[in-house]
Amino acid sequence: MYSTAHTATGTYNEHITIDKPLTLQAGSTPIIDGEGAGTVVTINASNAYITGFAVQNATTGVLVSSGTSNELHFNNIVNNTDYGVNGTLADEEVNAINNWWGAASGPTRADNPGGTGDAVGDNVNFDPWLGAEIEETESETVSGSGTVEDTSTGGNVTIDAPGNHTITTVKYADNPGGEPTFQATGNYWDVHLDNATNVASITIEFCPAGPFDTIYYWDATSNSWKPCSDQVYADGCITVTITDDTEPSLEDLTGQEFGRGRQGAPEQVPVLTPIGIIALIGILSVVLAVATSKRRR
Repeated sequence: MYSTAHTATGTYNEHITIDKPLTLQAGSTPIIDGEGAGTVVTINASNAYITGFAVQNATTGVLVSSGTSNELHFNNIVNNTDYGVNGTLADEEVNAINNWWGAASGPTRADNPGGTGDAVGDNVNFDPWLGAEIEETESETVSGSGTVEDTSTGGNVTIDAPGNHTITTVKYADNPGGEPTFQATGNYWDVHLDNATNVASITIEFCPAGPFDTIYYWDATSNSWKPCSDQVYADGCITVTITDDTEPSLEDLTGQEFGRGRQGAPEQVPVLTPIGIIALIGILSVVLAVATSKRRR
């Protein structure tokens, strides 16, 4: 059985070596800071799993120098001068999908034109990546049916399924998807299920929320935000139920973005041209003159 280590929120100015199978899970994205040099995390083992950290300010964020089946997900990997993640084993791929690399365009590598985030090595799988910085994340493995309490969505997540399943929830600092087609009223989140095998349903509480709010999900197929098909409001939260037949479905929870908003086009802020500004000043001057004249009478 592999060991699991939970790390508390805070900033750790350290350089870490993992030399045995280990799952590192964190809450509220603790920071491991390389203080401008060296490698923050070196992996010299197989089956290392890292989620929920900020790995930053070093020459290399994470270096995988030996081992197999190593994974990094839902981390902020930023401000590392040479590599965010690199691996030295030519025949072993590092699974580093669903991370924030410091830019919505993704990491820097020749096969990702336009990517401006931290660089990744040739044998690092980085696609898909996250479209916004992580503010908070929680990850927990549930045995059988059960509830993960007080998650990053602001409420509980309940799964109806046999066997073991890992549920990861993320709160973003900004919109991780495309332009919203709704009036945004709050936060954006991500909910990830490691696999949907034999899962009957998942219910997710998004809190706080108002009675006129709607929970939307990012549909990657149409590149648009859509309202979740099964949602209900009660007691300051909106509960979304996800099954094989809903939108989104259980199969979509391989990294699914959600947002809170109200139906209708986003409110537009009027933009005044120079001529419009002059006209507005003229109108205000007339109004002021009339008001002054009335006071004198």
